[in-house]
Parts: sequence; C-alpha cells; structure tokens
Amino acid sequence: MANVSSPATAIHLTWAKSHEKRRYELTANGVVLGSLQRVGFWKPASHAEFQGQSWSFQRSGMANTKVLQEPGPRLMAEFKANWLGGGMLTFADGRKFQLTAKGFWRPVWSWINDRGETLVEAMPHNKSVVLLGAAGAENYQSDSYLPVLIMLSWHQILQTNDDAAAVAASAAAG
Repeated sequence: MANVSSPATAIHLTWAKSHEKRRYELTANGVVLGSLQRVGFWKPASHAEFQGQSWSFQRSGMANTKVLQEPGPRLMAEFKANWLGGGMLTFADGRKFQLTAKGFWRPVWSWINDRGETLVEAMPHNKSVVLLGAAGAENYQSDSYLPVLIMLSWHQILQTNDDAAAVAASAAAG
C-alpha cells in the first residue's frame, strides 16, 4: 500500500470478526492493521488499537461518546450523536468531523471534514472501509485523525446495532 503514488487512489480496508468474543480486526490485503474489542455485552464501550496507538470509546448518556487516548487515559475527542444516525466529532484541538449515515437497507457511514470532503466511508453490510481522496494513499498513515475516524465509525455502527436490538427486544417484551 505504501507504493501507491496517486493521492486520489482509494484504500480499501475490511473488518473481520476475530476468534475472540466481541472483537473485530481491521485488515488490508490480509494484514491486520488494528482491532476493536467490545467491552462486555451491550455495554457502550470499546477498546481500539491501530498500528501502535490505542483508544477507548466510552458512551456517556444516549448521545455522547468520549474518545480517550491510551495509556492514560487522556480525553482526545468527544462525539455527539444525532437522531439520524450520525453526529459531530470534536477533537481537543478544535478540529471537527461530521459522521453521516445514508441509506436504510445498505447504509453508508461517511466522515466529512470541515471543508466538506468525504474522507472515510464505512459500509456495515460488507464490513468494508474505504479511505477516499485526501484520506487515501500516503495520507492515511500520516494523518493523526484518520485512525480515530476509522475505529470510531465501527464502534458507532456496532453501538447503533446494539441500540436497535435493545429497542426490538423491549418492544417484543411489551
């Protein structure tokens, strides 16, 4: 992947369920780049690792998720979800990224920067992540925000699925 010369070249990554319970691995051409471990069953927390970096994502309330840099933990960013399946991620340095979710049967989750550029698309139906344009090629390893965007998107997708399952179970019980 490091030999890709065009910054416009998209990079395709894939999430795969690990043999460990509630753990997913992010791969590129079979090479594991990172992992996301859900903490407990239907708990609003995950531990993420990506090429030597690690974070924990901890939901507080129904709409906020704190991104904590490990070791520490140190508050790195905060995600505020909206009712439409997306939200806004604000880093401690003030940089903001918007998460959008479009589509019902095959949703596409996208991270958009403050210039309106789509950087990352995550597709739960085929467990893929695509880094686009400015996020692609040589930038994905040098941009300190991208690993957090990639890992948090999968956390949010799993959290949304858990929330939907809880609502369905509650409705069935009632």
